[in-house]
Amino acid sequence: MAVDLPKTEFPGANRMAAGFDARTEDGAWESDDEVVFALRLRRGEKVDRWLLRLCVVLGERLTGSLGNEGIGLWEEMSWTYTITDHGKRKDAQVTSKLLPVMATVCDEQGKKLTASVVKLPVRLLGCGVLPAIDCAMAATQAQAQGNLSEPAREVALHPLVEATLGLMSLLNVVQEDDALAGYFWQVVEKPSLWSVITGFGVKTTFSMGFEKSVPAANLPPDLPAADRAFVVPMQIDVNGSPALFLELTATDAARPFSLCGGIVAGVARHPTKADYALELQLIAARLGKVKPGPELESRDPSFAGNKGGDEREVAGVKLCWCPDGLFLMGSPPHEPERRPGEDQVQVSLVGFWIGKYEATQAQWRRVVGELPGPLTAELPAGDDLPVGNVNFAEAEAFCQKLTELGHRSGELPLDWEFRLPTEAQWEYACRAWTTTATHFGDRLSSKLANFKGKPYAGAEPGPSLNRAQKVGSYPANAWGVHDMHGNIFEWCRDWYHAKLPGGIDPDLHDAKDTATRSEHGDASRVRRGGCWSDDGWALRSAFRLRFEPARRYDHIGFRVAVVRR
Repeated sequence: MAVDLPKTEFPGANRMAAGFDARTEDGAWESDDEVVFALRLRRGEKVDRWLLRLCVVLGERLTGSLGNEGIGLWEEMSWTYTITDHGKRKDAQVTSKLLPVMATVCDEQGKKLTASVVKLPVRLLGCGVLPAIDCAMAATQAQAQGNLSEPAREVALHPLVEATLGLMSLLNVVQEDDALAGYFWQVVEKPSLWSVITGFGVKTTFSMGFEKSVPAANLPPDLPAADRAFVVPMQIDVNGSPALFLELTATDAARPFSLCGGIVAGVARHPTKADYALELQLIAARLGKVKPGPELESRDPSFAGNKGGDEREVAGVKLCWCPDGLFLMGSPPHEPERRPGEDQVQVSLVGFWIGKYEATQAQWRRVVGELPGPLTAELPAGDDLPVGNVNFAEAEAFCQKLTELGHRSGELPLDWEFRLPTEAQWEYACRAWTTTATHFGDRLSSKLANFKGKPYAGAEPGPSLNRAQKVGSYPANAWGVHDMHGNIFEWCRDWYHAKLPGGIDPDLHDAKDTATRSEHGDASRVRRGGCWSDDGWALRSAFRLRFEPARRYDHIGFRVAVVRR
């Protein structure tokens, strides 16, 4: 097997990850370990290309619950298979801890198509394929010499089962991805494997030819030297007929190559269409938490926080740290008063700072000068009152001026900037690991937040001020952030889309072309949080509204975020 996927065919690869780190001495995983594969589908003269990135999601990202679809840290799974020992059938078991991995698919230019969290068996992939090859070859030799007893056959079979399960878990990533699945099935003879998986009465056989493995003659360019590398044949039959031929090139599965079981190249071929093939090649494998290279010496890693709720002040603005994390954005179907456009999606975010308070009138005058719009009876003058009557462009300009002040004073590293939060960042900062309707719980009283009208979900009634209140007057969430519920609506940087964006650090700031338009054809930005004139239900963590960016209103303000550029 010779797979050759030149980097020139995948110009966006370097945006995801580049290069290979040297192998470590074990197959363990660490947070942010990652591998990137180039994939190319040939169907006659037609060619499609993708990039697939797998990244380990660990650490503080998993200290928060994902509700009913939770991903448990070190969740264990077992598989049972049957062997024959001295004429008697008995069950044997394979177990492995599962760890969450973010699978991101991009086109060859690096444009993200899909992102999802998958659970992969850390021990099975950490063992890799080479032990199975060794056992299979030894068993074949012993059997030829008449020395393979039933117990010895069981010992030899176990690594083969482990390697097969590990490989199938990787195959499952491809066949279940929304961007890749439809293409993957084009190299499979009907009836498809989908029929097998869903139990439509077809019989399947997975034939792993570990004993037929041969030394690999070619490895991907720039791959660190490997003591051994083999090409492993694999065949999948459905109803007794070939459905798919696979050849995989495997090396030692030491970290960071343990994330892909040591697989560095492969090709899946259609059994009857010779010009139909899906090729893959490893183009990057990086260790997480590595020391920065020379190109990153100007970065200041000490600027990031260590845990949720850490605080710092930059350019006169108090900030709270929101750590790397994974959460469900949106509301569950059973949440009272939920609205359209709140269907839940999984989101993974890199850590960022969020304003401890909403931007105030005093801060605006200090940074910009004259307030952006007139004061009102509901939004009177006050240094500690939120700034309102501000449109989207003015809020962005304020952030830009803060960035300049921070860089000039040296308080803000050059690779960080102030900006408005994305919708995902806003909701993540609001929830602070909670999965309830608000960060206070599943009910909300106006004793806890500034709103007018009916309390949410039967909570105790409280005062209705019917005006803005000084920032920080109500209790903070678990990360020390105040007034995410009520007081004043807050701009987010995204264009409004009816469907929430999921995946890794979703940012729809420049996605105007795909924005959901109003009945008049207008595109809108997003506002979040509710305000002093709303009922309690509009203050839920997941509630979102559109608003045209050029418009202003006294109950619409903003808070800043500080992110890596």
